[in-house]
Formats: sequence, C-alpha cells, structure tokens
Amino acid sequence: MRSAALLLSLCCAAGAAQAAPASAADMDALLHTLKKDSVGASSAAMMVEEVPTLKALAESDRQCARTSIQSFFYVHARQSLINSLGEDGDVIVADWSRFLATPSGKGYLILTRALPESAADASVNVNDEAYAAGFDAFLGSTSFKRLDAGFDAMSVPDEFAVKLSQGLQDQCGIALKPEEIS
Repeated sequence: MRSAALLLSLCCAAGAAQAAPASAADMDALLHTLKKDSVGASSAAMMVEEVPTLKALAESDRQCARTSIQSFFYVHARQSLINSLGEDGDVIVADWSRFLATPSGKGYLILTRALPESAADASVNVNDEAYAAGFDAFLGSTSFKRLDAGFDAMSVPDEFAVKLSQGLQDQCGIALKPEEIS
C-alpha cells in the first residue's frame, strides 16, 4: 500500500514538473498559425512615416528602421504573452496547437481570418454537432481564456523609447533620440 502511494505521488510530481513556461519557438509557431506574427508592422510603418528623423532617411534606412521597430514590438508581444501564461504556458500553447489542428480549430482560424475561407475542407462543417461542441468547448476553456487575456493585457514596454532608439542604433546605425519617439 505504501509503495502504491509513493508511486502515485511520484507520478503526480513528475506530471507537475513537466509544465513549464511556453518556449519562444512554440509561441512563435502559435502566433504564426494565428497570423499574429506581423504584430507591430503597422506601428513600425506609421512611426517611420511620422517621426521626422526617420521620414528623412533614405529608403534602405527606412526599411531597416521598419524591420527593427517591428521586431522590437514582436519580441515584446511574444515575451508578454509567455509571461502572462506563466509556469504552465507550454500546456496552454500545446492545447491551442491541438485545437487548431481540429476541424473546429480550422473553423476558428477561418472565422478570425487567419485562414481564407477557401481553406475550409469537408472537415469544417459548422452544422455538425461535433464541430460545434469542439468549438464551444475550446472557447470556454482555460487555455482559450488565458491566451485571450494575455493579448488584452499587453502594454507598452518599459523604457519604450530608450530601448527602441537603442535597437535602431544597434541594428541600423540610426541615431534617434528617445524624446523624438512619441
């Protein structure tokens, strides 16, 4: 009896030890599937057009600035999501990946415009009870709610202007004073 209890506690401890924060690679893959891997692209384009120092640059330098700024925003967004998912983020990302591979998940991707409607195949039958049940169950799941809350909780990075200016200097050789960024 004691050995059964010990075995059970070891199994529980091993299961708990397996949970870990989401990896950057797994979060990248999920964001790519959700078509959220271009986070910051529109902000980068807008900044390059509105900040006089950036707007005055040659096109090749402006492109470098757009790429650097988008990368800055993306890396911040990815890390913010990883942090918000916490110590079991790998489980949340795995749940999302499993869901998105199902017909209900494909329907979700089509609904959110991450996939074109033409990507729907026979497995995406919105009138099917199993499809609807899978869709509704995931939308009510903790995994859905936690990632959704992570997107909602994103904020401007600490020392935004300083870090962005430093990235422009390091990656593009563009000297931009933090106070020039609004």
